Amino acid sequence: MNLRSNKLLLSCLVLSGAFTEGATACSSDGAAIGVVASPGPADASSSDATASPGPGAGDTAPPSRDSGAPDTTPTAMDAGAVDTSTGKDAPAEASPKGFCASHPGLAFCADFDEPGAIDADAGASGWDDIVSQGTEVTISVARAVSTPSSLLTALASSNGDRSAKVVKTVRPAGGLSQALYAFDVYLDALPANPGAGGFITDLQFTDTAAGGGSAQDQFGFRIAVFSTASGGFDHAEFQHNAPALPSTPDDVVDISALDAGASFTSGAWNHVEIAVAFSAAGDAGQTVGVQLYVNHDPAPAVDKTYPSPFASAPFARVADGVVFAFNGGSKDYGIYYDNVTLKLQ
Repeated sequence: MNLRSNKLLLSCLVLSGAFTEGATACSSDGAAIGVVASPGPADASSSDATASPGPGAGDTAPPSRDSGAPDTTPTAMDAGAVDTSTGKDAPAEASPKGFCASHPGLAFCADFDEPGAIDADAGASGWDDIVSQGTEVTISVARAVSTPSSLLTALASSNGDRSAKVVKTVRPAGGLSQALYAFDVYLDALPANPGAGGFITDLQFTDTAAGGGSAQDQFGFRIAVFSTASGGFDHAEFQHNAPALPSTPDDVVDISALDAGASFTSGAWNHVEIAVAFSAAGDAGQTVGVQLYVNHDPAPAVDKTYPSPFASAPFARVADGVVFAFNGGSKDYGIYYDNVTLKLQ
């Protein structure tokens, strides 16, 4: 697959499904990878705690991206006409399904609305690792995109650690050639230190170093945020890290000054989607195309192609929270997350 076909695959992956109600994106073999719509945010401080539409809801963007109401069409399992143990009819109205229950077929989904949402021993449906001292990683009802709750990661400068996060690794049999990673994030508190910053999400694909040894997080994509002297939001960056390919320098793109209404910012929910497609060797060798979408803007904030160490990645690992604070003495973060999804092909 050459560079042009890699770009076309990414366009197929994201664009053909992301903005059409009920549509699904496609892969190189014609299989559907699909898209996931997230409902609008709801804050507990609101008098009715009603979910509001996401950014851009007043324009012509269709419901699958902006209003994002979960599909509550009953399935064969929850329609359940008769309970054979009692002979009684099932309730006429079943409880509405949660966000993840309404989006089957994902490699991973976390809406933080169910009991045990941050249990590290929940198996395939749960997080693999919870990095936290005390109450650094908790479930909160203060803010949510899908009610009633979200994940809150809070890291204080007085603590000795630099991370407060949840981590999930998915290893498909035979690897993966495409990934669609989406989540909602709310920056509530940042360090009062000019230039202080840290990673707030991480999407990685290998732990194999350039020389063949083992080293964590050797190829992937991250988002970092930076603060001002007063603790305000300065800017956000989308970063590509590639130590697995020493000849490929890391790349950084500022994503805080995008189209009106689509900029990544603090004090509001940000909806983020990262689409990744690996390709086999072509004119430019093995490559990976990546597109970043912020706050339902139909135009990608990032649309790039990079050299890749493989045509099929061994795994996809996501991390959310204060993944790593750059300044150990200034790390007063408070960050909410909701509706984390990962779809793989």
